[in-house]
Amino acid sequence: MDKETIRLYKEKIRKGTYNSNDLKNNFNSGVLNPEEFIDDDEQIGIAWAKAYTSDEHISKIRDKKYSNKLLKILFKNTFIKSELKEILSNYLKPDEVIKNGFLTREEVDAVFYIPPEEHIRNITNGEYSDEEIKTLIISGMVDEYDLVHNGIKSQNEMDEIMLRPKAPFNIEDLGDWSKVPELKLDRVEVLVLGLVGSGKTTFMSGLIYYARKNGRLPMNDIDNHLGAQYVDRLCLAVKKGELPPATPAKAIQHLACDFTDDNSKDHPLTFLEMSGEIFEGIYNKKTSEKFEEYMFSPNNKIIFLAIDYKMKPETEYNVSQSARFEHIMQYFDKSGVLKNAEAVCLLITKWDESPDNSEEAASKFIKEEFLNLYRMCERYSKKYSFKLEIYRYSLGDFKANLSYTYKDHDSKFLFDWLCSFSPIIKSGKSKGLFQKFFQWLLALFS
Repeated sequence: MDKETIRLYKEKIRKGTYNSNDLKNNFNSGVLNPEEFIDDDEQIGIAWAKAYTSDEHISKIRDKKYSNKLLKILFKNTFIKSELKEILSNYLKPDEVIKNGFLTREEVDAVFYIPPEEHIRNITNGEYSDEEIKTLIISGMVDEYDLVHNGIKSQNEMDEIMLRPKAPFNIEDLGDWSKVPELKLDRVEVLVLGLVGSGKTTFMSGLIYYARKNGRLPMNDIDNHLGAQYVDRLCLAVKKGELPPATPAKAIQHLACDFTDDNSKDHPLTFLEMSGEIFEGIYNKKTSEKFEEYMFSPNNKIIFLAIDYKMKPETEYNVSQSARFEHIMQYFDKSGVLKNAEAVCLLITKWDESPDNSEEAASKFIKEEFLNLYRMCERYSKKYSFKLEIYRYSLGDFKANLSYTYKDHDSKFLFDWLCSFSPIIKSGKSKGLFQKFFQWLLALFS
């Protein structure tokens, strides 16, 4: 067709007076080239998309007949959810669809969304493999706590599904985790956040064990006997080369530990231990009352985002660590938590799995795989004037059965880093705000 004929044809399409079959025949015969004919005109693009059935489009996508330009038109105007699921499951990688702007991350997640109650029903009926159940739990679509406490799976079965080694001790034998004393004031809270199984408890165990092994852990947790017992058990597990047990699904625990630096000064830190399920709940807008109580305490905070090196973002798109971390940083920004932040650390856990253990490789990993999260943290760092660091962590040399020989290199480095900027106890004993206020009143009226 000459230019004038094409112009008149487009006018017909805009007026809705064209014949769809005639348009389709012109495309099929090569008289019209879809990309040239559409030429960034959205209305013409829709007419092209509607000239074919969804099955015809899917067939051409399968045979890789469409350019990115045409695919973008189709994804915007053509397919229903079941058709998108077929395409994303068989012909196009979800991450490529997101990268090329055909769909957003949220839209891809929605394509594969199944209500939790349907997942529970399928698990009860034995329709899912262990690997599928594990993925559902990590993504937060199914709650491990519900499976165990509703008698669908035993805790031993869940430990096998989540590939956990046999726990060196049963956490719930220590006591009731729902009855935790209030946080102490005038301390710095260390939050370690991450998905289920990302190595949060392992990191804290190695760090606290280093402090105790080197005589730098004067415990300050007399009021929280359960927390003190928990520290004892974690240290014993590391000493024996055993991985600590998973944190109970609904649990939050706090461990008040003073770290003693090279100058014999004590730094009042409180580690907040919470399950990956609670972290995932924030993304799904299901925060617990206890979590909010701890987040909004007046204490300053050091935030570790535990990024699991072994969870490959390009294959586990539906368990996007980056999306979860970006969400919680935005949540902390909007809720005012970052006003009390002293530091944020992007901590790569299980770094012993990396072929290159260097600091440069860790930085490159974050800036390639988690660039958006990193830049978001940079902006918040400037806005709130907190430290931002990228560090990696490994507990030691692991064997095939997940036992290990403890190596203190990473634990020592992070221990020294925490002591380098966190406040010290000036009088040998930390004083709460009420105690300070009472002393001020005495001074005022004496």
